[in-house]
Amino acid sequence: MSGVDSGIRIWNMTKNFPSTYEAFENIDVFQTDENYSALYNQLSTYGHPRPKTPVYPQVSTSFQEVLESVALSGKDVDQELDKAVERIDQKLERYTRE
Repeated sequence: MSGVDSGIRIWNMTKNFPSTYEAFENIDVFQTDENYSALYNQLSTYGHPRPKTPVYPQVSTSFQEVLESVALSGKDVDQELDKAVERIDQKLERYTRE
């Protein structure tokens, strides 16, 4: 599923973006269409894989909650981040080896 050929096939069948640079480079639309080219440039320049953690859903939700509470409710950034870190740390405790 993560190889060049499979990335191209998945693109052709579903239009889901491939997972390798080489697959992008072998799909004509990413070279010829300015919109798709801009998307590829954005992904290849600024995209990052999600963190490897068993609590990624909690990390994502906590981050979203911080953004909303600060941007929409005007709450203190540092306090909201501290609360988010505490929530994430609590979830991570179950995975701590002793």
